[in-house]
Amino acid sequence: MYRIETVHRVRAAAIAVVGVIAAAAAAASSSCVFESRTNFCEQFGVRCKEGQQCALHQAVCIDIGGCGDGRVDPDKGEVCDDGNVSDGEVVDGKFVPDACSDDCKSDQRCGNEVVDMGESCDHGARNGLPDDGCDVNCQLKAEFCGNGIVELKLEEQCDPGTADSAGCNSNKADEVMVGLGCRFPVCGDGYPNTAALEACDSGGVDTDTCNGKFCTMSACGDHVQNSAAHEQCDNGSDDSLGCNGGNNGPGGIGNCKFPFCGDRYANKAFKPPGSNNFEVCDTGEDSQGCNGDGNGSSTNKIDSECQVPKCGDGYVNTAFKPDGADQVEQCDNDGGGDTIGCNGNHQGSNGPGSCRHPACGDGYVNKMFKPPGSNLTETCDSGGNSDTCNGNGSAGDEDDARCQPPKCGDGYVNAQFKPPGADDTENCDNSGGSDTAGCNGNHNGSDGPGACRVPTCGDGYVNDKFMPPGSPTTEKCDLGAANSNETIDGCRTDCRHAFCGDGVIDSGETCDPGGSYGKDATGCAQPFKCNSQCKCV
Repeated sequence: MYRIETVHRVRAAAIAVVGVIAAAAAAASSSCVFESRTNFCEQFGVRCKEGQQCALHQAVCIDIGGCGDGRVDPDKGEVCDDGNVSDGEVVDGKFVPDACSDDCKSDQRCGNEVVDMGESCDHGARNGLPDDGCDVNCQLKAEFCGNGIVELKLEEQCDPGTADSAGCNSNKADEVMVGLGCRFPVCGDGYPNTAALEACDSGGVDTDTCNGKFCTMSACGDHVQNSAAHEQCDNGSDDSLGCNGGNNGPGGIGNCKFPFCGDRYANKAFKPPGSNNFEVCDTGEDSQGCNGDGNGSSTNKIDSECQVPKCGDGYVNTAFKPDGADQVEQCDNDGGGDTIGCNGNHQGSNGPGSCRHPACGDGYVNKMFKPPGSNLTETCDSGGNSDTCNGNGSAGDEDDARCQPPKCGDGYVNAQFKPPGADDTENCDNSGGSDTAGCNGNHNGSDGPGACRVPTCGDGYVNDKFMPPGSPTTEKCDLGAANSNETIDGCRTDCRHAFCGDGVIDSGETCDPGGSYGKDATGCAQPFKCNSQCKCV
């Protein structure tokens, strides 16, 4: 790129050889004489005002350190300094330039890309080239593209000078391809004439950045389908039923492509095939915030594709965890109702176990589901044992009692459940509620202290199948803490009724020889003795 100067500098002073006498004469009348504070230039007899000095080789005042002092100062843009501020002189009627311009910014060589005094142009290294308007002497050629004259013998159609116009390519077009300069601009000629409103020109062929037939920059939303820019369609920036717009931003995924659920572009004017609903989201696959394209499963509801997921939409989104749920979906019943094989959504409230395969202990009450081995459907599910619901239990627990309200006698040991009237929670449970040697029953359904507990003498529960340690018989009584070996007619600490030989004179006895509990309460006066029936004889 070179500069073409069309306006030449006009010099303010005539160029002449100035002698010492003329300089001395100027000392009295020259503009170099200022006020009373002056600098005297003895060489020329000139006085300059404060802050100025005489040029090195010319009787003229210059700024101190400025152009003309004979020293080149690159910091001020100087490329030369010949000690004067003139461009040269006229010799025999012809201007002869010196080695430095009057502003010290040019060495006045033809080819330095500066139009100096006596030059009509200077295009640097392009001077003299066939397609350039400047010759080797820095003079404008008479006939060339760029001189503003339409020259038919050069087959020019127009000539706007050195800048493009709306109706004509300038000579800059020849830099792209020789022969395009000074021609009428045509979209497809390979030269982007911005004055003719061309943003680009790819020679009539689409590229990834340029629409070839229209010379506009390719962009999704420009209503031009450009295959080279990977566009499949272009209906403008807005979405349509058959084409994605540009909502994903410049270069965004899915822009100007045929829409489909799973393309990562949410086209809200598009309905997936078979669906009655427009897309509201599209993350390319199942996600917490969006259903995908069905994952190839015919069981997923088409109307839920590319929709915000919810338990009950009939679409199994294994990346989605319903509100309040503790795990992601593994099934989904359209409408959210329970089935034998899938938990619903708790009438829309979701929660643990929603849209999961049912299991006793999942925290979801599915009244259509029977736990394995059980004949009864769930009536409760607290996620484990609780005081109101049996959990899934262990191998020894009654299957029919799983996920049912607990009761002593259901055959299920619920360590969180305390039977009515009992003072502790279950640690055993006989199906049917009967007593066994290892477990108290339920007092024929009345429960109470000791119910569904491993029996001990003193638990307040009379288990006639249980033999307390050291006792010769099974329990006959049990008053709990009131068991005593001192009380008349009481229940003894080994859960036997009062008996002859317990050391206590009970009702009907006149004596008791003791022995069983280390006592001796014969109660007989001499010479009577206590016989084996606890009578004094």
